[in-house]
Amino acid sequence: MKLFYNEYYDIYKKLAFSEDIYSQLDEFKKIAELVKENNAKMIFAGNGASAAISAHGAVDFTKQAGV
Repeated sequence: MKLFYNEYYDIYKKLAFSEDIYSQLDEFKKIAELVKENNAKMIFAGNGASAAISAHGAVDFTKQAGV
């Protein structure tokens, strides 16, 4: 079981903390800034547990980023 967890977290670290994703995060930041500048709306969606994550993200963007 320990091997499973080690492999799982190795994969997680590569995906979550890889510099390969930086350009996509920059693009998302630009979109969020445009939404805010234009007083537009950003919609988060999900189903099941993803709905809870989407709702949490929407609250974060609303309260902390003003989007």
